Amino acid sequence: MKGQGKNSGFRGTIREMGPYVDLGMRFALSMTFGVLGGLWLDKKLNTTPFLLIVGFLIGAAAGFWSIYRVVYVKDQTKRRDKNG
Repeated sequence: MKGQGKNSGFRGTIREMGPYVDLGMRFALSMTFGVLGGLWLDKKLNTTPFLLIVGFLIGAAAGFWSIYRVVYVKDQTKRRDKNG
């Protein structure tokens, strides 16, 4: 049957989107935990908005680091496989 391959149609599109959704979720969750942790600490220590900003920056850094590790490892694996 024509067009019924493994990655055809809606399922194929969703399957191809998976890695990008994963990267986006990693970043979003890191940011969310950083911001919520900063807000919680601000309420406990009465330091508003200092720890919110610190939490935001730590969450952003953790999100970028997580994405970097995933992308870098995939790139290194491709290079290793290509070079033999």
